[in-house]
Amino acid sequence: MGLEDAIAAVKRLKALAKAEVLESEAFGLSEQQITFAKERHRYYSTLLNRLESESLEDVISSVEEEAKELWHKQTKTITDKARLVAAESFLRAIGLELEYEETQ
Repeated sequence: MGLEDAIAAVKRLKALAKAEVLESEAFGLSEQQITFAKERHRYYSTLLNRLESESLEDVISSVEEEAKELWHKQTKTITDKARLVAAESFLRAIGLELEYEETQ
């Protein structure tokens, strides 16, 4: 997958997260659900900016590293969980799947 495909994938993910924010607010869902969607939307916005200024390989490498760090984090905040889901969604959208190693 090329850079343009990756940018298009992130734009779709960002739009879905924004729609989820609007739906969550409209239907009065919990603050935690709204925060989760907002954090994912923010992550995708940052990712778009990075894709415009960094190489695709560098972005993928850092997203993979961040996802692995978040996966192994003992206590995850709502922001951590949202970032992990967003990172994994981005990687899947561009055809990659992370393998997590269990730590002891």
